[in-house]
Amino acid sequence: MSASELYTNADGLEIKFGSERTKPSIQGALSTMGDEAQAVYKITGVDLLSADAPLTHPTVGIPSGAHIISATLYVTEAFTSGGSGTLTIGLWNDDGDGTYTVLDSDGIDATIAKTAIDAIGDHVACDGALVGSAAAALAGTAGRPLYVSAIFATAAFTAGVADLVIKYRVA
Repeated sequence: MSASELYTNADGLEIKFGSERTKPSIQGALSTMGDEAQAVYKITGVDLLSADAPLTHPTVGIPSGAHIISATLYVTEAFTSGGSGTLTIGLWNDDGDGTYTVLDSDGIDATIAKTAIDAIGDHVACDGALVGSAAAALAGTAGRPLYVSAIFATAAFTAGVADLVIKYRVA
């Protein structure tokens, strides 16, 4: 291969040669400390739909059997909309056949108001039914991981980017 060529390996990562660099991943597992792990997902307002669906193509899942300790949304670009847009974050099951079904469409957080995410530096401590000490262990279909979903309601977002950081423990 020449110094300017690239290819995608079996894991879906771009491999480039020479001085050119690939773009960093927009989502991925960040760290593990003891029995606690952390995953980060980028949520981009203009990419959200009004119908629930997993974020992009699911690449990083939360393991079946995990307990979500906390989920925090950190705004890196202010969210705007033509109205009073809201953001809802949930989880989907991997059905194992290339399709996904909703586990809990607002299990991470429901109807986060635009006013809570309309400035860089805003952060939201998510409080959905799947988050925190009272939440039950996640049950993925046939033990497969679960994937994050996000939707807008009321009005579409015209801008906005946030990192969703989920800390979890596998029982």
